[in-house]
Order: sequence, then C-alpha cells, then structure tokens
Amino acid sequence: MQLSTLNRVSWTFRSGHVDGAAKQKLPLPVIRFLPELDDRNKAPAGPFLLIPFEVQRQPGTPAVATRKLDLMVSYDDGVTWRKPILLRLGSTGLATIQRPASSGFVSLRGSATTTAGAVVEQTIIRAFRY
Repeated sequence: MQLSTLNRVSWTFRSGHVDGAAKQKLPLPVIRFLPELDDRNKAPAGPFLLIPFEVQRQPGTPAVATRKLDLMVSYDDGVTWRKPILLRLGSTGLATIQRPASSGFVSLRGSATTTAGAVVEQTIIRAFRY
C-alpha cells in the first residue's frame, strides 16, 4: 500500500452527563482535505498546488464557529513539516504548496479549534502523490 500509510485523528472536547437513556452526539469536528486529484490520487502537473480544506461537524450537533485552523505539509513521510501559504475564511482554508522537483507523496497535518473548545488534530501520511 503506497497511499494513506498512517491516518491519525485525536480530539479534545468537553462532555457532561446526559440524563436517562437519551443518546447525545459528540461535538467532534473533522478536517476534510479537498485537493483536486485524478483517479489515481495524483495531483496535476505544475509547480504549485492548491489544497482546499474545511472543518466539518457531525450532523445533528450544534453549529459552532472555528476559532483556529492550521495546516502543515510534509514531503518525507512526516519526518519534517512545513507551513504552506494559507488563506482562511471561517471554517475553510486554502493552502498553496510548492511541489518538489522529484515525484513523491504529500502528507497533511491539520488542526482546528472551535469556539466551543473542541480540538481536532489529523495527520495523513502519504495523503496523495505528486
């Protein structure tokens, strides 16, 4: 397996007691990475690549704003991380990365914090190829 060799997600959130047998969905945000890729999960040719990403919430949980949103990229399977050029608007972001001269893989590490205090940290080693 060459892609997604490691997927790690961790959450920090506040919880409390729910009376009775009622079920309550947890307010766990996730970051969805949305790069434009072909059917083999390869980025298009060119010196730069745009990576849209957004914070999503579980349906049925209260809508909360995103207070902090960040993204890092790695070209060596997570040994070193670089901060790309980022543009953020609310719960969405757009990263611009410069592709290395040789072919390989891009790993992504994102983090987000909501105004309710929930935090998500996500890492995908070898998220896609370039």
